[in-house]
Amino acid sequence: MVALAGCATTSGAAPPPAAAPEPDDAVVRLVGLDFDPRTIEVPVGTRVRWQWTDSVVHNVVSKDFASSRELDGGAHAVRFDRPGTFPYRCTLHAGMDGTVVVIP
Repeated sequence: MVALAGCATTSGAAPPPAAAPEPDDAVVRLVGLDFDPRTIEVPVGTRVRWQWTDSVVHNVVSKDFASSRELDGGAHAVRFDRPGTFPYRCTLHAGMDGTVVVIP
């Protein structure tokens, strides 16, 4: 099971607070129209934190998890509790795709 953590959105207001970082977070930055890195490999139990680093509005959507739509600023985090490959994308920008690979 994939557990969700730190997901919030606002519309026309200040950006939501960032998902509080944890010491062992793996970080994916959203820069312009790209995820950096596009593919990240983490061990089971790791929390992946998507960090918005500019003013472009994005979301992070997978069949297993999703951030709030139109989240700008702040962050979204998901803890991966089982091995597997988890593709995701920003539904607001064509071609903006990434993958989380969770290893045992």
